[in-house]
Amino acid sequence: MSSAWKQVHRMKRFTVGTMTTPEYYKKLRLSIRTAGLDSLKTDYKSKAEEDLDSLKTDYKKLRLSIRTAGLGKTTLEKDLLEYQNEEARLKAWVAELEKSLHLYRSRNSMIDLRASLGKIEELKGK
Repeated sequence: MSSAWKQVHRMKRFTVGTMTTPEYYKKLRLSIRTAGLDSLKTDYKSKAEEDLDSLKTDYKKLRLSIRTAGLGKTTLEKDLLEYQNEEARLKAWVAELEKSLHLYRSRNSMIDLRASLGKIEELKGK
């Protein structure tokens, strides 16, 4: 009887000993973490789906209000065309101003050259 008891006791110690190793606890913690992550994942997924549905509803309401207010595609196209015309007009005006500035600078340099030429001739005459 004594040897049978020792054999059973050894078996218990062997199974309990392997189950309480650090590796066992590491696996246990990992399985607990993954179980927690799975529940979090489903929670966040359902929350994201609810938010997406809410955004879709808001978008549909916004589109409807834009249609009822008369801000359709045609108004936007008209505004775009108007802004493009204004941009072209401003670019032409800038080009005209740059040309005027160039002429003004050329005139000033001509006046400066004539004044310098006059001083040179005056000094040559002395």
